[in-house]
Amino acid sequence: MEETQATQEKRTWVDDEVFISTWEQGSSEAEVADALGLKLASVQQRARNLRNHGVNLKEYPKRNGKKGKAYYARLEQIRLGLDSEGGNDTNV
Repeated sequence: MEETQATQEKRTWVDDEVFISTWEQGSSEAEVADALGLKLASVQQRARNLRNHGVNLKEYPKRNGKKGKAYYARLEQIRLGLDSEGGNDTNV
């Protein structure tokens, strides 16, 4: 059986202590992923798993951090304004 590039690549292994230390010193999930040589999704899953087991890792701002409650409240106000202007045409 021939080895493909995917089977030749070795996974990066990072000790939990190193992961936690890098996470706590980092400023974003992407920075942690770069520093450890891991995929962003792997870093996110590992942090989630550690939290599920009681490790209180710091929270990074969400990528959509600008879209908090105020953002959606403003969108609802826009929608209500459209309704009052007769913009609620469901026959589009």
